[in-house]
Amino acid sequence: MIEHADDLQLKQAFKSHLQESEIHVSRLEDLIGDVNEGDVDDKKDPILTAIVGSGENITKESDPGAVRDAGLIATAQKIEHYEIASYGSARDWAIQLGLSDHAATLQKTLAEEKHADHLLSEISQRANAVAATV
Repeated sequence: MIEHADDLQLKQAFKSHLQESEIHVSRLEDLIGDVNEGDVDDKKDPILTAIVGSGENITKESDPGAVRDAGLIATAQKIEHYEIASYGSARDWAIQLGLSDHAATLQKTLAEEKHADHLLSEISQRANAVAATV
């Protein structure tokens, strides 16, 4: 998505969130390993895979520019919303299981995902207005 975004602010948001996502993966591996005696399942989530695939279709089926950027933002926000739901549920489960340190870590990640979604919403206000004029 980074390489296909045209808008510089969007490109930067994608780059920053990619770095943040790498930290999220590391946190999840630590948490899952802790509760599963070191066994970390590395299976890909089929829902996220499908959403990413829809973003790939957007890049194949649209020309570079504002309309493609609007589609990429929509795809990225679908991913963020799915992650927000997943981290929120995992945090709540951790609370129910008495894993307060895990819950705090998941809450931190949840807040970061919400921030990314908010930033994408701000960018979309401008990008969608530009796309509407094309």
